Amino acid sequence: MNNPSIEQKIIQHDPTEQKHNTLNSEPLLIYDIDKIPNEIDDYQEIEVKLKTKAHVIKDLKRVVAKRLNNNEINLNHYLLLEIEKIKDKNEMLDHVGSLSFGGSFPRKDVLEKLYKFSLEIESWPEFPDQFKRRQIEGILKKVIGYKDPRTFSKYLDCIKHFVEHKTGKQTFFESKWDLMDFKEAIQAALVRNEI
Repeated sequence: MNNPSIEQKIIQHDPTEQKHNTLNSEPLLIYDIDKIPNEIDDYQEIEVKLKTKAHVIKDLKRVVAKRLNNNEINLNHYLLLEIEKIKDKNEMLDHVGSLSFGGSFPRKDVLEKLYKFSLEIESWPEFPDQFKRRQIEGILKKVIGYKDPRTFSKYLDCIKHFVEHKTGKQTFFESKWDLMDFKEAIQAALVRNEI
């Protein structure tokens, strides 16, 4: 008797099979986490194939390890908890739309400097915690320099506007700014700028 492949088992899945009898069964392979058939038993072990860029997983592991202060993080477990955030591209696109430099969408050279700023922010031990405005100003001065106060102000306003849009709250001088998704927004903006 031929043993059906995992893919055939998905197609041939019979919902009338005995419930919770999953100890000796192979996991079902699911290619789209949003399309898990309702008739699959809640206790059935499944294997989900997630297609993404390697840097997303590497960045996620690094940020999670830093956030949880644990270099031996079980990324599979964490990924299962955070999978919805990874798949939600609409939120990031919304943040990209909030980027404004002097009243318009930033030019490529501005985005590149903001990307360098985001890399510098992520290298600080405080990341991913929130930063005070003075810290942000210091890091920004280090990255772009402080030649013209009007240009510097445009960079700072761009970051401020991103934070306010993301949090839905107005920033004040001593308030802490959440820059957790800033690098990803800048990366997405650079891609958008090339299209």
